[in-house]
Amino acid sequence: MHAPLPAAAQIPKLMAAFEKGLSEGNGRVARLLAVLMGLQAGLPALYFENLSGRKRQQYFAAVRAGLEQNYEPMRKLFSGVVRRTLGIHGEPVERPW
Repeated sequence: MHAPLPAAAQIPKLMAAFEKGLSEGNGRVARLLAVLMGLQAGLPALYFENLSGRKRQQYFAAVRAGLEQNYEPMRKLFSGVVRRTLGIHGEPVERPW
């Protein structure tokens, strides 16, 4: 099991901030930085599935909430990414992401 680092807790805020502050391609940059921060926290490379349909709408709603400094929706989406990634790598999903 990986030891979480404080930086990993900041990933949802970082993603929302990048969505707010950058132009086209900002989501890709935010996800790349999230992967790097996850690696620093001892996680495997995060698996972000294609955002389409309902997931895409949830993602954009989480970004809009982040603009108002409500990071809980992004935290929930990001938690799913971490759980899915750990499952793909056959690692325990015990941490409260």
